Amino acid sequence: MGEALTMAMKPEINAPGGCNAGFLRDDALLMVTFIGGLDDGSKWDPGTWSANVLKAKKGDAGAVVMLNIRDPLCPPHDRICELVKKYPYHLVADGDEPFEGAFDQATDLVDVACSLYIPG
Repeated sequence: MGEALTMAMKPEINAPGGCNAGFLRDDALLMVTFIGGLDDGSKWDPGTWSANVLKAKKGDAGAVVMLNIRDPLCPPHDRICELVKKYPYHLVADGDEPFEGAFDQATDLVDVACSLYIPG
């Protein structure tokens, strides 16, 4: 999952005409949602994944909202949880609970982040 996120940030696929054109925009927040599972197979580490996300959002961690639906206790081996917690607007929700509660809480985070976001 971390490697997939990193690959989704690549400039060449986000450029006009790229397969991901329009995914990353300077005038919008980036909302990332992970649902279930540990990431023990991706290349790199949470620091590298985060650096790629921040590079894509011009260094603005406040332009990113992260949601991880799995284990709210964030076990030490949960690299996705480690990544998500690097961002000021993040939520780690219980994957054993109905997802709508997590999405409602994440929507509230998006509202807060959006109210403070200055595009650029």
